[in-house]
Amino acid sequence: MAEQRVGNRATALRIGLIVGAGDYTDRLTWWVRRIDEAGLSKSSIVVAPLPTERPVQVLDVRDAAEFAVHCAKKSLGGVWNVNGEVVTMNDLLTAIHSTTASKGKIRWISPDAFAAADADPWTDVPLMAPNLSAFRHFLEVDASRARAAGLNARPMSETLKPLVEWDRTRRDVELVCGMSAEQEERVMEEGS
Repeated sequence: MAEQRVGNRATALRIGLIVGAGDYTDRLTWWVRRIDEAGLSKSSIVVAPLPTERPVQVLDVRDAAEFAVHCAKKSLGGVWNVNGEVVTMNDLLTAIHSTTASKGKIRWISPDAFAAADADPWTDVPLMAPNLSAFRHFLEVDASRARAAGLNARPMSETLKPLVEWDRTRRDVELVCGMSAEQEERVMEEGS
């Protein structure tokens, strides 16, 4: 509709998975909380789906907002993929582990064990895209055009630090996604 009214001055932002303090989806927050609490609970093992080089792509909400404002100020029309850099699941979980200073351990387990434990991709296992052709490159979207036009993605540590601090103030709030303790136990049993 906007393109019909203003032509090539219309700006469409295809926002990927945005994260940060206040994120109501809890996809990254679940991993942050689980890893942060792992060293403090009886279950110091956090299960994660293989392969360790599974692609993950998140963008700090502040970076998405800054790019939207940048587009408005510079009158940048067109369609823009607004996504963070592609990193591996291992790199992301390692960054969370470092930021939280957790004493917990990550245990990498086959996706088949998650399926056998009825731990569904994306909802029960956040950031694990379903193994369907429609999701093949779901977390690997090319945002190089937006980056060349001014999209900046801050270092992951600058996203994680305020997210960890925010989540530590709300541990009484139940997260809307992620595995239950029972599911994690079943995954470990299936993965043995």
